[in-house]
Amino acid sequence: MAAQLLRRLFTVDEYHKVAEAGIPGEDDRVELLEGEVVKTAPLALRHATCVRRLNRLFSRSVGERAIVDVQNPIRLLTPSWARRPRKSDAEVVNWPERGRRREITCWT
Repeated sequence: MAAQLLRRLFTVDEYHKVAEAGIPGEDDRVELLEGEVVKTAPLALRHATCVRRLNRLFSRSVGERAIVDVQNPIRLLTPSWARRPRKSDAEVVNWPERGRRREITCWT
């Protein structure tokens, strides 16, 4: 008889607590998607080149009106994304003013 695997979804806060404990390791490439910890593929040269070009294109287009964030985690405050810190290749972010907490508008 095969053993049944139990699946447990993580919240963003739980994921960060586990990461602070060193699990997964510093060199492990993983991210939290819809509550699941998923292994990600290493970056290839062609992919990295495309991301660099997107960064340049977006930065020129938005100027000082927004921030272009490349391959960094971002936690959106929208309830439908509560289990999902995003880590896209490139994002144009309308960042909240300093000292003000508000929802972040993000295009990926």
